[in-house]
Amino acid sequence: MTLERAPSLTMVTPTSATIWTRGTSYPIEWSSTGTIGTLVLTLKKSGMADIVLSSNENNDGTYTISSVTTTSLTACSGYTLVLADGSVSVTSSSFTVVNAPPPKSITIQTPNLCVQSSLCSISFSKTGGVTTVRLSYSGASSGI
Repeated sequence: MTLERAPSLTMVTPTSATIWTRGTSYPIEWSSTGTIGTLVLTLKKSGMADIVLSSNENNDGTYTISSVTTTSLTACSGYTLVLADGSVSVTSSSFTVVNAPPPKSITIQTPNLCVQSSLCSISFSKTGGVTTVRLSYSGASSGI
């Protein structure tokens, strides 16, 4: 007599420590036992409409949510993923979506050239939360 294991799903990722940055792709991973058919993957957030990521996903243990989809998400905590095949389902731990940090940049505004042994004032602009700027000098002799 052979005993067949009851079908089950286990969410691997996302976990409660997961943080998705809007505009980035992420893997969704799960494991399964027993006979499980195709899956429906649904992203849920209380107070928001459910997003069906896939309604006919092969039970291969992985799905990648696209950067296009994560761009449309609201930055907040409390998202969950539900995997279901009609007879069995699993819900992920609650995880967070955050906005992408602004890009950091430093732009030298003046001067284009500093002359050796002369005072040289440098002005620059900074964006994206730059808090510290380190300047270093390097130069080459013209051979004259």
